[in-house]
Amino acid sequence: MDTENLTYQQLLTENEDLKEKLADKSETKSDVAINKEMYQGLFEILDAGIVIHAGDSSVISCNPKAAELLGLDHDQIKGLKANDKFWHFVDDKKRVLSLPDYPVNKILKERRPIKGIVLGIHQIESGTITWCLVNGFPVFNDQNQISEIVISFVDISESKNANDIRAQNERKFRSLVENNEGIISLINRDFIAFYRSPSSARITGWTNEEYDLVSSIDYIHPDDINLVRTKMSEALINPDVNIPLTLRVKHKLGHYLFMEGVLTNKLDDPFINGIIVNLRDVSERINAEQKFERISRLYLFNNVLDQRIIHSHDERVLFKDVCKVAVDIGKFRMAWIGIIDENTKALLPVEFAGAESG
Repeated sequence: MDTENLTYQQLLTENEDLKEKLADKSETKSDVAINKEMYQGLFEILDAGIVIHAGDSSVISCNPKAAELLGLDHDQIKGLKANDKFWHFVDDKKRVLSLPDYPVNKILKERRPIKGIVLGIHQIESGTITWCLVNGFPVFNDQNQISEIVISFVDISESKNANDIRAQNERKFRSLVENNEGIISLINRDFIAFYRSPSSARITGWTNEEYDLVSSIDYIHPDDINLVRTKMSEALINPDVNIPLTLRVKHKLGHYLFMEGVLTNKLDDPFINGIIVNLRDVSERINAEQKFERISRLYLFNNVLDQRIIHSHDERVLFKDVCKVAVDIGKFRMAWIGIIDENTKALLPVEFAGAESG
């Protein structure tokens, strides 16, 4: 028999054959001894870790591969129970595995085999994780009580690590795509960008190289800098929360663009490790809204002005009201009214309101 290529399933098959032969009264003692020796040989060379527990979860025996994977020698492992401090298991998300989820405890509780569980064995000294595919089954005695639990560990670190890298790349890409409505940037906790989507250059005119040379004071509208700082601080203390933001950024040609979007703190996500800044250009919409607002103000201003002219009987009071309405409703910074002096032909201010009032 080619013992070098034996699988865990083959070992189980050999074990069942041995049990049947031991139960057969006609089997000679020499045959039994030979089969026990073969079983032990298979157990020792199997390229999968095998740990045999008693019904109280204590370890009865393990093979060399199990000791290698668990980072302990045979004498250290033997007699250990599930609740001993030497076990350091993590789940496939690298979270510490709870005691009830240990393979031996799951079998003891559920009284049935487990199959295809992925867990990591955390080597505390080196900080590394050995990823294993875990299977196991209970052995019952004549009273239908669990007398032994057999657990197998197959090292899948190479494929698991490769899958993790691929999943990391896919997740990063998906995060960018799912949040993409224009410009996507990833910034660190110091608010320094380490990624900008290609659309950024098309929208703002700045290439990545040029953007790196532009300070935030020059890039962000001066009136919006404090707002941006406040929003960034809010994002830092609220991980995974979309923080809305509207600001103006300078185009390479010198004019400002209205940008609208969200900040999302993903600094605690090991696959992203940054703050996602997701902005879209809304200049056309906001400019149209502002234009409509100006027209509406002028319309209202004209209506109010007409009413004041119709109902006013005092010229100076009317002049004062007109200036005040122009500033308060028309939103002019300043308004004034002058009268031409008939003698000098000079324009003489008689009423004003707004910026010059102070």
